[in-house]
Amino acid sequence: MTRLSFNEQGLITHHRDFWDVKDVMGLVPGVALAQWIGTRLAALGLSYLSRLMPHGKSPATHDADCKDLEH
Repeated sequence: MTRLSFNEQGLITHHRDFWDVKDVMGLVPGVALAQWIGTRLAALGLSYLSRLMPHGKSPATHDADCKDLEH
């Protein structure tokens, strides 16, 4: 982001750039690729975790269903 200050004649009297970390990291070669790979790995990991977790039932309900199957 850039901030400009003007005088009465409309001329710029002060100029300041504000940099975000994302902007600075984009200047380093290879960072965009590393971020893309990291994002894909995180998504893949979350996908596997969601498959391992039971869906739709609380642990108490799951335990009760298992006890019903034992009898």
